[in-house]
Amino acid sequence: MPLQDSAAGSGYPLPHPPPPPKPEAKLLSLLLKVTVMIFFTTLFFVFLGLATALLLFHLCIASALHRRRAQYPDSSSGFSRRDLKKLLQFQFSNGVNPHSQIDCSICLDGFRKGQWCRKLGGCGHVYHRKCIDSWLVRVSTCPLCRRCVRLDMEEHKINCVSPRNYEIFYAL
Repeated sequence: MPLQDSAAGSGYPLPHPPPPPKPEAKLLSLLLKVTVMIFFTTLFFVFLGLATALLLFHLCIASALHRRRAQYPDSSSGFSRRDLKKLLQFQFSNGVNPHSQIDCSICLDGFRKGQWCRKLGGCGHVYHRKCIDSWLVRVSTCPLCRRCVRLDMEEHKINCVSPRNYEIFYAL
């Protein structure tokens, strides 16, 4: 005769408790946890390795670029006062303006008779001597067109990295 639930009084037998988990299910659960942990740990180290490789690649490129720029003087390095004396200078006169410029593009003041001016080698732009001398001590390019200023055609062939050369170095 089956056991009856006295409280319910229904006459049905009590449900059996669930069976204990099989040892195979515990083993599978443990293996799944270990596999997931190994997967995420491996994924972490792969990304860490990729980040390190990218950082080293960037540092190598930046270092090579820095070394190449050091071989050629930068356009931000200007001329010495002695070098400036090699540039063409002349006194401005009303009838003669060698480059048809009306005013100095540095100070924006017009050229007047008797003022000392300089004509830059390479581009031919004309400036007041004081204006362009103070500029060329700091920067060795023309303030208007950014061409490299040439002191003497034979003696001073390359003074700065031209914009085209800079683009080539930067592309490396």
